Amino acid sequence: MEESEQTFVTFGSPKLYFPSDVFKWMKLNANPKMALKLMKVCKYFQHSNGFPFLVVKCILQNGSTWILETLDKKEILAESLETISDKLWVVGRVTIYPGQKAVANLLLKTVVINIEELMLYAQNITMDEFKALTDGGTIERCYFKQSTITFENDEIVPLEDILECLPNARFIDFGNKAPSINSLETAEAKISSKLENLTLLVDSKNFVVETLLSYMKVSLF
Repeated sequence: MEESEQTFVTFGSPKLYFPSDVFKWMKLNANPKMALKLMKVCKYFQHSNGFPFLVVKCILQNGSTWILETLDKKEILAESLETISDKLWVVGRVTIYPGQKAVANLLLKTVVINIEELMLYAQNITMDEFKALTDGGTIERCYFKQSTITFENDEIVPLEDILECLPNARFIDFGNKAPSINSLETAEAKISSKLENLTLLVDSKNFVVETLLSYMKVSLF
């Protein structure tokens, strides 16, 4: 039987040999985060034309205009994200003002979102979209202004489920009426003690403030 071609690569010690087909499969099927890790440990996985994604430090959408700032502080203006040839790897900050399907369009163009600040203005998004925006749990500051997060059945997502997506957030501002907490048990399990400051407008008839304060060490304004 003909021996398969071998590719030599060093992953620390000891040195390991793998068939070239294994590396080809890994390069073709690795998700972007894993692809970046592979590029760091083996030249085989690096692309001849450089990093295959456009890394964006900040992205702002206002109306039909998108403003992107790259790591080297270059500014890109676009009327549509479709006009940008590369997929986006977003770090830093995302700001979305009122616009039709703005979040959905951003997610379609983005391969990775690892941001520290998220600002949503007048957005109605699904829980799946919010999970994609907060993927990695790296957000430290999150602002909701007249924005609503719902499940697929249009039911409003409870507050504890939203906060569960923000395990490292220190500041969260609900600029509109805050969703209610469903149960004490889920609140106790999901709300992180890292939260320092929570700003929200509550309806005293439907929202028991003591329920929230029983499980969070926050300043309520």
